Amino acid sequence: IDGALAKLRKAFPDADAMGVAADCATAAGAEAVFRKVDKVDILVNNLGIYEPKPFFDATDQDWRTMFEVNVMSGVRLTRHFALNHRRREIPLAHWPLQGSRGSESCSPHSQGNDRAAVTRSLQAQPGRPA
Repeated sequence: IDGALAKLRKAFPDADAMGVAADCATAAGAEAVFRKVDKVDILVNNLGIYEPKPFFDATDQDWRTMFEVNVMSGVRLTRHFALNHRRREIPLAHWPLQGSRGSESCSPHSQGNDRAAVTRSLQAQPGRPA
């Protein structure tokens, strides 16, 4: 984290940057982020994993793990920070990113669809931040 922050501060000396080490695939990890970061202007959901495994070889635990990492991490962060923005009456710039490595056809998840579902859910709520 320190190395990345040093590069950011060198490239953008006026920027306010901080780092937090946390496992955002868990509710406890997300809470650790929330304790350190009170607001964000741009949220980039790029946490995701991929395991090339044939569909019939993927266990329930494989599915749960990928769902927690690829879906719930984004849900927790988006929900927290979008509500923060709603209270401040400003929009949250929200970019769910899809990884470009691997083939989704043989994985027990579709990372792009998972993240798109979070975005569509936000957009479908009247009065909610987009």
